[in-house]
Amino acid sequence: MSIASALSSAASGLAAVTRGTEVVAGNVANALTPGYTRREIVLAGLADGGGVRIAAVERIVSAALIGDHRIAGAAQGFSGTVATFRSAMETAIGVPGDGTSLVDRVSDLEAALLSAASRPDNEVRLGAVRLAAGALVSGINTAASAVEDARTSADEGISADVTRLRSALKDVARLNRSIIIDRANGRDAATLMDERQRTIDSIADIVAIREVPRDNGRIALFTAGGATLLDGDEPIDLQFSSAGRVTALMEVETPPVGRLMMNGEPVGDSLMSLFAGGSLQANFAIRDTLAPEVQAGLDAMARDLVERFADPALDPTLATDDPGLFTDAGAATSSASERGLANRLSLTAQLAADGSGDWRLRDGLGATIAGDVGRSTQLSALADRLMASRQTASTGVSPGSRSVAAFASTLSSQASTARVQSANAQARDAAHVDALNSDLLADGVDTDQEMQRLLGLEKAYAANARVIRAADEMIARILEI
Repeated sequence: MSIASALSSAASGLAAVTRGTEVVAGNVANALTPGYTRREIVLAGLADGGGVRIAAVERIVSAALIGDHRIAGAAQGFSGTVATFRSAMETAIGVPGDGTSLVDRVSDLEAALLSAASRPDNEVRLGAVRLAAGALVSGINTAASAVEDARTSADEGISADVTRLRSALKDVARLNRSIIIDRANGRDAATLMDERQRTIDSIADIVAIREVPRDNGRIALFTAGGATLLDGDEPIDLQFSSAGRVTALMEVETPPVGRLMMNGEPVGDSLMSLFAGGSLQANFAIRDTLAPEVQAGLDAMARDLVERFADPALDPTLATDDPGLFTDAGAATSSASERGLANRLSLTAQLAADGSGDWRLRDGLGATIAGDVGRSTQLSALADRLMASRQTASTGVSPGSRSVAAFASTLSSQASTARVQSANAQARDAAHVDALNSDLLADGVDTDQEMQRLLGLEKAYAANARVIRAADEMIARILEI
């Protein structure tokens, strides 16, 4: 090898060491940067065998691990959204013993009726019946309102998810173009690739996403269900219009409650599986299925209350079509008007808020004048009717005979069981994500390893510098001759 070749080889070695030092320094500086991918230089010999060149600066990343992490993130997005809803429903219906649950309110009404029946002349005890009945109505109204809140929140969540998804897909398409340009011009596109990875990760909770590599550093994105999100210059066109307040009487495809629009076409129930596995699916499920199921249970209980006490055999002062102690916004109810009844449930207007009509609990809701203050028959009959098992006519709960207390207990049990199941699913998915996070961190920057690489580069730098100095000494000696 000539002295010139030795100088050239050593100079190329110094250049490689310099670039390697830059890469190590960048790794160490970004050790705590979220979404940063560790870099390593790839070296190759020059074609003439006289030196070294930097073939590439590679991002050390496991595509399979990142893909699994995104799928797990989508599962966590789904279970977390459902768990939040289930927790809200359990709170709205209440847990027996908390003092405000539907079970407790029914128990309070039962106790108030029995107490009043023992002293029908006592106005305070009659007033306690009215207040307990009103509290039960208020509890059912509040729970039904919470269901509407959940449906409205889910509808708004869908809109927010679609907005985030659209924005991120546009950013990925833009980054695809920038990466192609940088690579074509010989520039390092690793930073842009990191940004693209972070952008995709930011929407992994919305829908399960699969990334597929394309030529020139581009990628395509698909949902795990098979829908194409991005494969080319422009992403899929997703649209959704929020309905505003979603009430008990609203259902999907009845304006303003709409569906997800994909390239201008509505995504029907059969195609929603394309977008399964994230908060988007969870919000649609809450709005269109899970919350209406809770609403149906509350409506069934409200209907049972209205029909249970609207019986002339129970209160002879009532006409056939008159409402009893509980009403559908002041009137009787029917199976045709059951939907939303929990929101409209009210106490009979015969019991004035100031207590002036409390005597009607003793003498009959349709009575025009007060009767014998010692008469307890009607109050005892009301208590018996409250505690009696009655065949459930609604489809909102499982068929069978149950008392009002059993009805409330069924709804409470369903809410608590669903909450526990969803919390377990959320914990399981969170643990899976944490485990995958640990695996990703293992592929990340290890500062101890980077320091070892830096020491190796330092030795290589010294060796190449020594070659250059030796060559310089040789040339100087030649010139002295």
